Amino acid sequence: RRYEETDTVVFVSHRWWNPTVNHPDNDNGDKYSTLCRGLEGIFTTHAGSLSRNNVVIWVDFACIDQDDMELQMKGIQSFITYAARSDFVLIPVEAG
Repeated sequence: RRYEETDTVVFVSHRWWNPTVNHPDNDNGDKYSTLCRGLEGIFTTHAGSLSRNNVVIWVDFACIDQDDMELQMKGIQSFITYAARSDFVLIPVEAG
């Protein structure tokens, strides 16, 4: 669906856990699981003011073109704008 002004935006700021692989997560989907737990935490903490139907998630790998280098650079240069317009920021980190 299209973004609506009333949507709550969650910006995901992350680094690729294995930069030698052309994918931001590992084969077990550990980052995905971490993001789901983070989102559940936001929903739980803000249960009275958030509707799951009005939450959109901005993840660079999915929202920035990965094939066209020119479009990719424009997307990367827009990170600050995306983050500034977000209501929440999730930063998944690897368990050490």
